[in-house]
Amino acid sequence: MRIRTRRATTGTMISSGTLSIRRKKALYRAQHRGMREMDLLLGTFAAASLDQMSAAELDEFEGLLDILDADFLKWLTGEEPVPARHDTDLFRRIRAFRQVMPF
Repeated sequence: MRIRTRRATTGTMISSGTLSIRRKKALYRAQHRGMREMDLLLGTFAAASLDQMSAAELDEFEGLLDILDADFLKWLTGEEPVPARHDTDLFRRIRAFRQVMPF
């Protein structure tokens, strides 16, 4: 049985039957960061992208979820430079996604 849920903060529909347990955990962590802006940004990105990520990209995404919200947000907004180890294709995709978010 698949359960469809709607995130109140993003309005994104996700079918729980289409994501692996690991991806579901990553989605939950992305949507429940603690800082509202990061919940919206990473949660919406994850909802749109997780099912298409390779295992290596998922590893990297989970690593990004360990970064403090305040630091991550500064990097995304350009307030501070992105450390070289985090300036990856996946990070740049998240930054580009932020530019087109409808809020």
